[in-house]
Amino acid sequence: MSQPEQEVVLETLWNQMETLATSGDKENGVKSRRIALQLIGYSGLPLLYRIRAHMTLACGDNNYLWHAQEAVRLAEKGIKVFGSDTKKDAGISENQAKEEKEAEQALLECARETLREAKKDYAELRSITEAFNDSNATEWAVTSRSDGVVNGSSKSVPTGSAQHASDCEEPVSASLEDNSIHSDSIDYDFVDSAPTVNVSRPQRYIASPGNDTKDTESVSRLRSI
Repeated sequence: MSQPEQEVVLETLWNQMETLATSGDKENGVKSRRIALQLIGYSGLPLLYRIRAHMTLACGDNNYLWHAQEAVRLAEKGIKVFGSDTKKDAGISENQAKEEKEAEQALLECARETLREAKKDYAELRSITEAFNDSNATEWAVTSRSDGVVNGSSKSVPTGSAQHASDCEEPVSASLEDNSIHSDSIDYDFVDSAPTVNVSRPQRYIASPGNDTKDTESVSRLRSI
């Protein structure tokens, strides 16, 4: 595939990802993350595409905190190295420079908001999982060391059966539509004798840079970073 052909393919995939990721639809969100995974596999992917792909993946359940951190890191680095402040002698108008600056800051703030949500969700899910594990540590304690009886059962507690929220990358239960976390989002699995918990993350969607809406002009101004 020639360079121009690859650029067309990448732009097509990116546009599809953006449309799906910002639609506010759960199924479209899943599709957008599949495209995002495909995009970040390209070594020559434009920086803007890579940032938005990581933001899209940060709205899912797999390594979402890392993807959110990577989006912010790349946005900050891209603006510092390729941003409007580096083009002061490039002959662009004051108006254009201002617009580019605003678009860059909108992208960075969008990435930071994605990271804030990821950190919040991670902390909440970790708290739920730890509370569940703590409550079951007593309930499933071995009551007789001599024969390994567990609350009247002849089975002993399996080692390492309790799971942390970060290990539950593919939650069993569906994400909550109201973006809150309740007991309904907890799926209680039993591995041998000891219970574990799989916790769903609230459904998240990314916004386009600029006024939290689809802003084609703002996005196009960022293609140079």
